[in-house]
Amino acid sequence: KSDRQLTIHAYPGRDGERIEFTYVDMLDKDQAKVIAMQVDARQVRISSPAMLHPGRVLILLETQPRAVRLNGEAIGTNYDEGRNTLSVPVVENHAIDLQIDM
Repeated sequence: KSDRQLTIHAYPGRDGERIEFTYVDMLDKDQAKVIAMQVDARQVRISSPAMLHPGRVLILLETQPRAVRLNGEAIGTNYDEGRNTLSVPVVENHAIDLQIDM
């Protein structure tokens, strides 16, 4: 088992934008995995297939979100006002469906 951690940095764009990034997972036989982000005025949604190592999603946001859900479950907001970032821990072997309500 690897002790590596993956940090996915997300920089939401403008209202209505959809952004995709292909990550080549070296711990999963170099499998290409698409990480997607959909932005609208009230919500940012980030999705990714499962990774074989734990990590976090670090999202740049101008204001603290009203609510955050990871894979359908409400989670606390770990928002750093000094850096304008939200940090969401993710576990290995679980797909990521992150919904951030603004």
